[in-house]
Amino acid sequence: GDTLRLKVALSMYTERNLVNCIHDITQRLAATLLGEDQRKLVHTLTDHVANLRALVSVDDDDDSTIVESTSIDVSLDDVGGGGKKDQENENEPSARTMSAQQQQQQQPQPQGEILPDYLNHKIALASMDSTLMKRLTAEYDWGSTPLGEYSKWSSTLRVTVDIVMNSRYPMILFWGRELIVLYNDAYAPVFGNKHPWILGKTGKQAWGEVWDLIYNIFDANFEGCSSWSPRSPFMLDRHSYIEEAYTSFSCSPVYLCEQQSTVGGCLGVLTDTTDEVLAERRMGMSKEMGLLASAFRSSQDAYVGIQNVLRAPEHNVDITFALIYIEDTKQHKSSHHHIYTLVSSSGIEIGTTAAPLEITSSNSTSIWNVHGVVTSTLMDVVLQPQDKLA
Repeated sequence: GDTLRLKVALSMYTERNLVNCIHDITQRLAATLLGEDQRKLVHTLTDHVANLRALVSVDDDDDSTIVESTSIDVSLDDVGGGGKKDQENENEPSARTMSAQQQQQQQPQPQGEILPDYLNHKIALASMDSTLMKRLTAEYDWGSTPLGEYSKWSSTLRVTVDIVMNSRYPMILFWGRELIVLYNDAYAPVFGNKHPWILGKTGKQAWGEVWDLIYNIFDANFEGCSSWSPRSPFMLDRHSYIEEAYTSFSCSPVYLCEQQSTVGGCLGVLTDTTDEVLAERRMGMSKEMGLLASAFRSSQDAYVGIQNVLRAPEHNVDITFALIYIEDTKQHKSSHHHIYTLVSSSGIEIGTTAAPLEITSSNSTSIWNVHGVVTSTLMDVVLQPQDKLA
């Protein structure tokens, strides 16, 4: 029958670790194969643990175990127990009493390829020590996509998928003219809430909100041209709201090995530079205000200077609106209440409910608790201001 070969190469393991490791290998192998018969391999392979332990030499001084590379072959015909082959082997000497050399001599040699390449590749993707995206890729119903059944994938596609999945850098593969999406674990956070639903979908489904900005990149890739877009701005919908994001993105054509003049897909490598860009921009605003401070000769100069900085196009994206109030001490002396007057603003129409020209300490209808902040010196966060302005 068909033969599976399990090759074990361990070094410097304690005996307990050896047994645990072999047990883990057998469990892993059975979990990745399909079908009830293959799952029975756990019991069959576990019997071979004793055979492997017979090859172990223990050093009493450091309590370590050295196992030289060896292999065991298991016939699928033996998995259910019984069978003609079992009867023929009844009179053969036990493997547990044989030397390593005798066992190696009696081991049947595999005939050609034991498993198809695509199945070996799929088992490697789905192994227990694989990452989440490797397992999701192995389990996905690719027959329902333009890529077709896993067994029909080209060698170029399989090799490229291996490169993507084994990389710890954010990488994404768009395959075929439909730009079917495959990506690794490092890229998953870039998709936000779209992960893992977006696996196997089209490129337009993946980044529909910015498709008009990026589709020409893929067109160029299929013409054989690579692209590099450093710190490009995008407005992305990946956490159920539109957010500002910046990425440095490289996209390159992947040529088919079978037809070297034909592009099969596009390989993208990405760095999310959002935090870097926002930090630089906001630090620049603080620096600009600091430089202006030396030129202020009066309070009014300061209010105007701050207003001009906040209204600058490069800054109003971070602070969408601002209001600056100061206490009117003259009116306070003639009144029993503290009165705060608006002296500067940006990004909002003044004289409205949201931006009153004057706020008094007795005005409980104002959403801005100016007097409370002044007297407590604590920040006040206003949640859902739009509801209070209704």
